[in-house]
Amino acid sequence: MRTGSCIIDGKDIAEYGMFILKGGDYDLLPFPERMEPLQNDWYEEDGIDVDLSEIYFRQKSVSLDFYISATTADDFERNLDNFFWMICAPKARKVYFREFDREFNLRYLSSPAYTQSGGLYKEGKKSAKIRVNFSMDDPLQLFSNPNLLTPSLSRPKQFVEINGYDLSRFGIVVNQCYNTALNHPAAKLPLERSFSNRSGLEVQYPANAREVKQMLRNKQIVIECTMMADSLAIFYHNYEALFNNLTRPGAVELSTLYENFDCYYSAMQNFQKLDPMSKRIKVQFELVLTIIKPNRPIPVLGTETMIPVMTENGKYYIRIY
Repeated sequence: MRTGSCIIDGKDIAEYGMFILKGGDYDLLPFPERMEPLQNDWYEEDGIDVDLSEIYFRQKSVSLDFYISATTADDFERNLDNFFWMICAPKARKVYFREFDREFNLRYLSSPAYTQSGGLYKEGKKSAKIRVNFSMDDPLQLFSNPNLLTPSLSRPKQFVEINGYDLSRFGIVVNQCYNTALNHPAAKLPLERSFSNRSGLEVQYPANAREVKQMLRNKQIVIECTMMADSLAIFYHNYEALFNNLTRPGAVELSTLYENFDCYYSAMQNFQKLDPMSKRIKVQFELVLTIIKPNRPIPVLGTETMIPVMTENGKYYIRIY
């Protein structure tokens, strides 16, 4: 069994006949979820009014999947007990992962899943799979330089930009974003009332509803990414630069071939490693960005053949109000 792959408070879990299962460490690297900023959702306006001057994050829930084995029932039970008493000690444990070359502070919460293989009364190998839930109380411990904004790579453009940086500069291939970018926003709902003795709804619009346009809700865009790097150092540099660009105060400027959006970072989801970090860094994840106000088509003057009419200097279209 390989040693040094996971060390908890200086104790190598290999001494307990343990290692982390493939896919059992995916929760360590994802960006933390953002706490929703203060906002107002006025019926009379598109989208939301939101305060982006400050940003805070929720603690991270981390699940780790372990495998444990021993040749005898006595060794198996002893190692299982010793492992439990080590991880459940008060306060956070210092857990080093060679795969990421990083140490994390993790606080034990629970062991929600345990799958035993081999009865204890029979001779032969005993083994089990254990899922352990931890809390990463400080969700920003992976990041140390908030001023790092510039990515280090130069690769073929993906034509999706964050704050003027094409995502290829971070080593990202954009697998999909237009499923949500092109999806229409929902309408803002007027006051609705239902009655127990009447079918349907009674809908109450503002007094001037016939003279105003339908207001639209804000929406979320999900960018499906594959991120690659030739070394851990390059990966961590660009990963932190991406995080800092998404979480700086103020709106994030998202540019696509479709249109541009002002938005803010909400969450990262569905993170997974595609290759061992020791081989080549290749991970997948989805970035969830919340659009502040949906963009509306702007009507411009045109000819009968649908060609826009421009000003005399040829620089501007003529907007119709």
